[in-house]
Parts: sequence; C-alpha cells; structure tokens
Amino acid sequence: MSRIQQRIAEIERLIASGQAERAEELADGLMALHRRDPSVWIARGRARIEQGRVTQAEADFAQAMRLAPNDRRAIVMRAMALHDAKRPEEAIPLVRQLVAVGGPGADEASLLLATLLKWTGRSAELRELMERGGSWLASPRALTFRADALAERDPPAAIAMLMEFLDGSEPAEYRRGAGFQAALLLDKAGRYREAFELCARLHRTMGGKFDLGTLRAHVSAQREAILSGAARVTSAAPAVDGLAMVVALPRSGTTLLEQMLDCHPQASGIGEYVGVNRIGMAMLSEGAWRDGLPSPDAGLARRLQAQYLFGAREMGRPGARCLVDKTLYAWMWLPAIASVLPGTKCLHVCRDPRDQAVSHFMANMNADFIAFNQSLEEIRGFIELERSVLPELLGALGLPHESLVYEDMVADPRAAATRALGLLGLPMDDAVLAPERNRRLVYTLSNDQVRRPINNSSIGRWKNYEFAFDGSWDELAALHESRRARPAAEVAGR
Repeated sequence: MSRIQQRIAEIERLIASGQAERAEELADGLMALHRRDPSVWIARGRARIEQGRVTQAEADFAQAMRLAPNDRRAIVMRAMALHDAKRPEEAIPLVRQLVAVGGPGADEASLLLATLLKWTGRSAELRELMERGGSWLASPRALTFRADALAERDPPAAIAMLMEFLDGSEPAEYRRGAGFQAALLLDKAGRYREAFELCARLHRTMGGKFDLGTLRAHVSAQREAILSGAARVTSAAPAVDGLAMVVALPRSGTTLLEQMLDCHPQASGIGEYVGVNRIGMAMLSEGAWRDGLPSPDAGLARRLQAQYLFGAREMGRPGARCLVDKTLYAWMWLPAIASVLPGTKCLHVCRDPRDQAVSHFMANMNADFIAFNQSLEEIRGFIELERSVLPELLGALGLPHESLVYEDMVADPRAAATRALGLLGLPMDDAVLAPERNRRLVYTLSNDQVRRPINNSSIGRWKNYEFAFDGSWDELAALHESRRARPAAEVAGR
C-alpha cells in the first residue's frame, strides 16, 4: 500500500470512529501535496458529509469527477451528496450514466436511480426502468418498487407478495419494511383490523427500545425549573436573525407547514436538520449542561451557534431571508435554543392526538432512532410529554412563537400562513397556498401527501381504528379541541 493510500485509509478509519473533523484535517494536509489525486478529494468530501456540510462535500466530489470523469466512486458519492442536498434533478443524470455503463455497481446504481425517481414522483420513468428488467430487481431492496407496481393493478396480490417476503429469511430491516408496506395497503383496502394487528406484530417482533421514563425526567426537570422560576436560561450568544423552527412532534403537519413556507420567495425550508441535537449533545459532552439546564460560556455558545448556522445556510436556498428548520428535536432542547440561538422564531404545530397516534403506529420509522411508536400507550405518553411543555415553555424562555392547529391549517390555509409569515416578518404570498407545486424534495413519510393540494383526507383517520382507543385518550383529545379556532364539525363538513 502506497503512502497516500495509507493516509486515505486512516481518514476512513477516523470517519468510521466518529472523528470526522480530524479526518478532514488529515485530508487538508494531503490536499496540499496531492491536489490532482481524485481519491483525496473524495476522502475530504466523505469527512465533510459526516459533519453535515453537504454543499462543500458535493463540491469536493465534483472536483474528483473533473479529475477522473469515469471514476465510479466519485460519481456515486456526488450523486448521493446531491440527493442529500435535495438537488435530485442534478443527481438523476449522474446515476443514469452509471446504469448505462453497466459492470460492477450497476445494480446499486439502478436501486439508487429507482429511489430518486420514486422520491421525485417520476412514476413513468420508474415504470420504464423496471420494464427494462435487470438483476437489480432481484434485490430485497427492490421489493418496495415491485410491490408498488403490482398494487396498481392487483392490490391483494401485492399484499400477498409482501406478506410472503415478511415471513421469509431476508434481513429484518427489509422484512420490516415489507410488513409496513403491506399494512398501508390493508389500510387502503379498508381492512383496518388486519392492518392494526400486522403493525402490532411488527413493533412486537422487530421494534426498537425506547426509554420514555428517562426522557420524561429530563424534559420535566427543564419544565419545572423554568416555569417555577427556580432557574433562568440566559442568552450566551448574540441573537440570530432569519431563523425559524417548526417545533412539534413528527406526523403533526410539520412537513405541510414547511412546504408551504418554502414556497414563499423569501423563505427556504432546510428539512429535518440535526443541528439542534448537535448543540445539545455538544453541551452535554463538554459539561455545559448542569442541574437540568444549559450553562455554556460565551465562547462555547458562539462556536455552537456558528456551526449550526454554517450548516443551516448550506442547506438553504441562496438569497432567502429566513431559513425554516423542521427539526425533530427542538421541543426537547428548548433551553439550548434559547441559550445558543436566541431570537429563533418558533412555529408550534399540533394535531388531533388520535390521528397522530395512528400515523405513528402505522409508520415504518427507524426502530433505533424513533422507537416511541411501539404501542398506542407509549405514543400517548410521548404526546402527553410534548404537550406538557409546548407552547407554554416557549413563552417562558422568551422565544417568539406562534401556535397552529393542523386541522385549522387545512380548513383555512390562508389564515394559518398569514400568522406564520407574520411571525417570520414576511408578507403574505399566494404561492404558499399551493405547496403541491413545490418541486423541492421531501424526505419524510409525507412525501406523497404533500404532492397533492391541501386536503382533509387525513383528518379523522383514527375513527377507522376506534376499536384500539379507550378513555385514556379523552383528556388529550379535549385539550386539542380547546386549542381549535373552529369546531371540528366545520372541518368535517368542508
């Protein structure tokens, strides 16, 4: 192995061990001596990807391609970076190039191409790709595409195929995906008890572990300390300008709101950015989170703020006055936001807890990452915890905020958009009322839904599963109705 190969191998080891910053430093050192070597650019791009710096990583992979236009790894890495940067229209031609060339890696390229075509709603091109055939279709990862195609003409046959795969011997990750895909087809067919029982089986046999008690203690301690006045969270960094966060649980209308705001010419959605979680975890690791609340010094707070804003701006549309972060973590790290990102505008969204619960329970979420959806009881506890701090804690922390109800947002999107944009300091623009025209790629379970005009099809879905809910949900449901701007009957009759 040559000296440069040894250094690149060391960079890869650092990346694998979570030391991406150190890996980038080594790559920078190599760059000074080997700027014409595409493998060095790829190595630095890999280190940057791990740090969430997608735009810079893509530029590195693009330079590697300029040096070696046919380097398969450079093409794949650039296509994946463009995918992550939500620039699929640029990624698709690159992947088509790999598919056309054939040879080693062609199956992997075909799977990536199929994924891109599905996420971008290019169904005709996806059908054409599948009709051409190829060994890639035998991959367990291709099952979802084959099942979708079969379901268009014979849903029962697609369900049977998925169930047979579920009971087979492929890796659990793929069988789990097949099971949830079958559950959604059962739901569409009105076979609600079968769908529910299948999801319960999947959570029971292939679910992750979730420690609601520890999270409850963490969040409740924050709430008690702040609302009681026993402790204050002070701003440790300058106020930020042009930053908004959608503060809510997944499956509560967050994607719809972000897509609406992203249609505004002066706003840009940045998706489920992990920057807030990095801030919280960094403060924990550096001992700047004491007695249940953050206490970073000015130097650490400014550094964390700069890192967050650098990554957020990379993901935003150039020229946008306001970035909209649809983070999954904001509601758990509100004190950290107030300390490191003071001035952040927060948009709280809530949805009927029973509709939200069904959506969580029926979803194939990452079992290791979002594992609170193993049962309706756990989901209820999670929603109760979130609603015990929102929106009350936002006001106590001095974070500018606006609370929206999903059902009201669907019933009167103009009114909801006007309130949200008012908080962001932006004028109303009718473009936000047609989020289905937004061609921006959405990497959430709502991908298909947001491609349709705003509608109330998901409101009241829980009634199909009424058999699974008991009186323990009544208090949460009543709290939600009390937040409504209009009676539920008005939405139902719309």
